[in-house]
Amino acid sequence: MHNEIKLCFFAHAGSSARSYSSFKKFLDPSIKPVPIELAGRGSRLSEPRFTDAEKCAGDVFLKNKEIFEEGNYAFFGHSLGSIISYETIKIIKKCGLPAPFHAFFFQ
Repeated sequence: MHNEIKLCFFAHAGSSARSYSSFKKFLDPSIKPVPIELAGRGSRLSEPRFTDAEKCAGDVFLKNKEIFEEGNYAFFGHSLGSIISYETIKIIKKCGLPAPFHAFFFQ
């Protein structure tokens, strides 16, 4: 879909990307949910967790760089997810890639 917007979901501490799986039914068809899975959670449970937000954001950046390069995406972060998404935005901007057109931060 040409006008598709990717909405990247960053879960709160102790949760996984799967916590947003039910959101799809509430989104416009032009919005594609993209759950961001952090190391040590969900499908990446066997990987060691990060204890540093900047290092975690660096991992998120590397795992999802293709999305950020394409543009036309937004972020939704809840609690710790807000911090990780904010740190990821800093990396994206530093690399000269298109920033998300919007970021939602919830505590």
